Amino acid sequence: MKDLFLLVKYGSKGSSLVLGKKGKIFSSIFPLLLAILVFGLPIYYTQYITFSRPMPKEVFHLVGGLWSLMMSLLTLTSLIPGILYSVTGSEDRELLSYLPIDGATLRWYFTLISLVTNPMLPVAYVMGLMGTFRGRGMSIWLGLANGLSQLIFLTGLASVVAFLLSWRIWATRRLYMYSFIVDVILLVLVIQINPATAGNPLGMARKLLSMRWLLVSNFSPFYWPISNRPCEIVALGAITLLLASFIPVGEPEVRLSEKKSRFLGKEIALFLRKEQNAFFLAYPLIFSILYGYFFKSDLQMYLIHVTFAAFYSSVSSGALVQEELLIYPLSRVLPIIPVKLMLGKILVTLVAYSMTAVVVVVFGLVNGFKLVDTSYILSFPVTVLLSTSYGALEAMRNPEFSRGRVLNGKGLLRVEATGVGFALISFGIPGGLLDAIYEFSYPVKVMVLLASPLVGILLAIRFIRNATGEFQSFEF
Repeated sequence: MKDLFLLVKYGSKGSSLVLGKKGKIFSSIFPLLLAILVFGLPIYYTQYITFSRPMPKEVFHLVGGLWSLMMSLLTLTSLIPGILYSVTGSEDRELLSYLPIDGATLRWYFTLISLVTNPMLPVAYVMGLMGTFRGRGMSIWLGLANGLSQLIFLTGLASVVAFLLSWRIWATRRLYMYSFIVDVILLVLVIQINPATAGNPLGMARKLLSMRWLLVSNFSPFYWPISNRPCEIVALGAITLLLASFIPVGEPEVRLSEKKSRFLGKEIALFLRKEQNAFFLAYPLIFSILYGYFFKSDLQMYLIHVTFAAFYSSVSSGALVQEELLIYPLSRVLPIIPVKLMLGKILVTLVAYSMTAVVVVVFGLVNGFKLVDTSYILSFPVTVLLSTSYGALEAMRNPEFSRGRVLNGKGLLRVEATGVGFALISFGIPGGLLDAIYEFSYPVKVMVLLASPLVGILLAIRFIRNATGEFQSFEF
């Protein structure tokens, strides 16, 4: 136990898993403070307002059971990837494996550090349960006790799952990104099913009667915090934590060598190898489709997709440029034309994101959205072309070699302003999405729809030429 306290003490100050400047204790507690302010307090207030309404006991248990289940799943999908990364891909794992520290202590350390660095959803659950109990007229301290007890259980369960998955090392990095996709889906569903946004809790409870066997089952540990059974939760949490301490973990991940491929095939392999690209592709797609489905608005669906895709595509192309710079000057030695080098990264990203646009348009047509709004497909590829070319240019102008970063803060703001701004002009004006600010005439909308692709292509060509020039003059 002494070793664990020492590891947490110094790890919270200097671990590679903790964001912030090493040696600054404030950088270790800042994520927790941010989680309380950004996630905790708003969810506490929302739950308090929701459950302060008069409602029968059965309604409270049904609606509260659904909320507890969804938030528990969100917390698990947040903790599992963090623990999994800490035991298979972090620098700390390799360093600490040489020290005389037993395996159980290391596993507890990685679990606690992951909890410290990913506090958003755990804090949201605890404070949300406090708001639920307070709104119901129960003790807020009782809600805190139930919330912390549930967090113990969720942490133990996440550790067991993460340690078991660590033996499938080839899947751990992809799972880290895929979990974020699941988080997006669950988070949107939580928003839609929350009585504060969905409407009357009584009417909502009627719809949940068919799920009663799951939501208010005495055998479900996700329902126990609502039914006020902290002792059972703590006991189950202790069992899972004890079990996790005996599960061995896999070895640190070793990156496999890439197979020989042609020039464009190399770009495709690099794009697929970076796990965050799966999240970057899926986030705009899933988020826009869910909002299009729930709000029955094709314009809102298309705008969400094109604006998010404009930003993420620029980061994806910048990441491919970063990969090229990491092997510099090998690229200068090989017989590859620099402009083709840039075009390969941009075209691969463009094709990948354009495929998601086709899915969004097909979804809109199947759901009977207006046919005229499918003109969105004309502006989308141009927007992505502009964003990817500018992302490549920013990556060349201000290369970032820090682990986990592609662009610096100013670069991110510039590519986001460029991509999202062009998306609002090229699709927002013709689609009528900006009429709330200023009602554009029909001829103006047609002119923008026809002229914006040409302007976007010309700007993209300029960005590609500048990026190529930066590459030719690049030096470490």
